[in-house]
Amino acid sequence: MTIRTYLPIDHTTQERLANIEVGLKLVSILCPIGELQTKEINDIDWENKWKDYFFPIPVGEKILICPTWRDVDNNQLRNLIYLDPGMAFGTGHHPTTRMCLELLEKVIENNSIVLDFGSGSGILSIAATKLGAKKCVGIEIEPNAVKSANENILKNNVQENVMLINDEFNQSLIPNIKFNLVIANISTKIIVETFEKLDFNLQNSGGMILSGILKDSFHQVETLIEKFKYQIDELLTENDWIAVRISKN
Repeated sequence: MTIRTYLPIDHTTQERLANIEVGLKLVSILCPIGELQTKEINDIDWENKWKDYFFPIPVGEKILICPTWRDVDNNQLRNLIYLDPGMAFGTGHHPTTRMCLELLEKVIENNSIVLDFGSGSGILSIAATKLGAKKCVGIEIEPNAVKSANENILKNNVQENVMLINDEFNQSLIPNIKFNLVIANISTKIIVETFEKLDFNLQNSGGMILSGILKDSFHQVETLIEKFKYQIDELLTENDWIAVRISKN
């Protein structure tokens, strides 16, 4: 196994190297370890370098996600989503987001009202709107994510249809709104903690798309599905991840 790290060349470099060498000597007492090797490299714009590896990707049958810094030939006439994730989660490459999009395009209806809990980059809210939703409300706790999402919403010209709330989930944030669809691509723990609130804000004939769920913890979600009298309409798996679409029995 090789561990690499990068240090700036400035007045702190030598002290940092010395601390690393001390740490390696301590580790070598417990187990054999190779010598520290250093190499000076050219300065690179690391903050933007990752963009070199992101290209337009089709998702499902109706969606094409295009990074804002790329050109795209949308000859398949898909719903085009321009996206710059910034510091937010949600590019369409991760299995949890991709599976959500695949489920979303199958169930979204014209004039639907959608709640996107843990909206991240805004990708699911934007997709829902472009697929026909009348209104999307996104709730996100991270300010940097909300900043990125607002920029993406403007780039996709859906600002009239998407409203973002920078806060934890709270009933007072969305009074008197009953949603046709709730999307939560977040984590098993938070889904379990907020399931009752999400259920309360759903119309009787509505449904949910839940993702960010690891296979080993899906039983916790299944328990709530049964308790609140939902049925599983579709379940997708990829690697260790699960996304599920449910509706009221």
